[in-house]
Amino acid sequence: MFVICGPKLSICGFIISIWGIIMMGLLGVFFLIKSPLLLEDIPATKEDFEERAKVDAIFQQSAYNCWVVAGVYVFVGLFSYFQMRMNSRQQYVVT
Repeated sequence: MFVICGPKLSICGFIISIWGIIMMGLLGVFFLIKSPLLLEDIPATKEDFEERAKVDAIFQQSAYNCWVVAGVYVFVGLFSYFQMRMNSRQQYVVT
């Protein structure tokens, strides 16, 4: 693997990825337990609220979407971590 981003960008990407994993994971859990505070954040129309099963399905789909995004943050975090490692190795090489 070769260096694509510098040391500051790789550290920033790693920190943001950790925060994204935590935030999106918790948000997915809150959607799964159907938190009332997230009711206005689901993509539902007024007709969807007439049937509880539709609202439950929308909450569940939103939870899955959050967990998929958390998985993407895992890959971005791994990439940033490897870039940090490559940048630290590059500093010790004397040419």
